[in-house]
Amino acid sequence: MSEFATVDAETWRQRVIEELKGQDFERALVHRALGGLTIEPLYDATPEAWSPPGVSPYLRGGTSEPATPRSLPVFAQPDVTVAAEHLTLARRRGADGGFFRLAPSARGRDVA
Repeated sequence: MSEFATVDAETWRQRVIEELKGQDFERALVHRALGGLTIEPLYDATPEAWSPPGVSPYLRGGTSEPATPRSLPVFAQPDVTVAAEHLTLARRRGADGGFFRLAPSARGRDVA
């Protein structure tokens, strides 16, 4: 059992506005990260606070379908030219990209 009384979001917001003593709520407590992500000071657990995936305003993705697993093979190849050829072949076969694990002798070489 919590020692704090339960309050609705509007009551909480009004109390915070009083505590801010004239400061703008948005400027003081809402932050915007790189890429436009808004970080609110309070998130409640009510179902109406979140939209399901694929439903406007698209807070959880643009589709209700589960994400397709990505194909990202790992290439352990000391020669970057050969590794790039392997990646090209993998992409032709449907890979989404790839990771390179280069041997110490391959570091510092340019990939064309």
